[in-house]
Amino acid sequence: MDITALEYQLKHVAATMGRTLNIDERQHIKLSLIKLKELQGLDEVFFWGRINGITKDYYIALGLRFKGHKGFPQKTLYWANSSFAFAPLPAVRTEFASAAKKITTFFTGEHEKVLQAVPHKHEEPIDLDSESIDLPTGEVAKDFTELDRLSFVVHKIEKDCHVVPQGAYKLTPIHEIRLNDIFQGLSKEEMTKIDMYQHFRVPETKEKVEQLERNEGILQTDIFDSLAADKPKGAWSLRIKEGYISFIRSLLWPGYSFFHVATTTEFWGVYLSLIHISEPTRPLYISYAVFCLKKKKKKKKTKKKQ
Repeated sequence: MDITALEYQLKHVAATMGRTLNIDERQHIKLSLIKLKELQGLDEVFFWGRINGITKDYYIALGLRFKGHKGFPQKTLYWANSSFAFAPLPAVRTEFASAAKKITTFFTGEHEKVLQAVPHKHEEPIDLDSESIDLPTGEVAKDFTELDRLSFVVHKIEKDCHVVPQGAYKLTPIHEIRLNDIFQGLSKEEMTKIDMYQHFRVPETKEKVEQLERNEGILQTDIFDSLAADKPKGAWSLRIKEGYISFIRSLLWPGYSFFHVATTTEFWGVYLSLIHISEPTRPLYISYAVFCLKKKKKKKKTKKKQ
């Protein structure tokens, strides 16, 4: 989400998804991200989303550097708690991928909490109840903490869910991705088609990879993987609001939503935790019908107790 239009964009999110940020959160995030952009020398910085915690919430920002990065801009994800002091998320620790996928409980908000201990010097070996952990040569063993899990989850959501309309970006002759300055937005007809929306990531499908290898993507705008190619089929829900705003929701990661205003350059996406569903470390297919049913059942139980 563009920090210069945060209030406007959050109004649409609140009206459609029923979730938003309070005034205090908005003010702190805007000021913190303006400062972050300046200090880190970022070309662009966006509010990525919020992950709910039991005691504290996590706030996530995305920074982009286009200049000097061939093939795809450099993405950096940042995190903060209630202090709103953003710092880079740690690199994903792939040696703990198996353990991270098994955790489906709520985040607590205690980023230093140890979720998986590893043997340290002068300690007896610890049964990790998972595959053996291979640490890179020369590295000191570190426990797997909630901050490591947060990084695992956020990077996975970013890879699966960062959506842009086709044509919003282009590949320049020097092989750098840049905003397409002649993009005027999707038409009202185009915005109804799921194949007009793409993943903002390094292409993975064979067609797009080969296109870039042959240098056929230069000055082209259809350079990213289409949402229509995602598996399982039906992983995305596309609706049109008020006749001119497209609203896309991920059914694999229910907290993610994307919006685009037809025939304009306005588009944004955000991840806001579902209050009653914990963040899984693997995709969770869920529909609004199931979510509403869970809320309804919970209300009935509360009435019975009363």
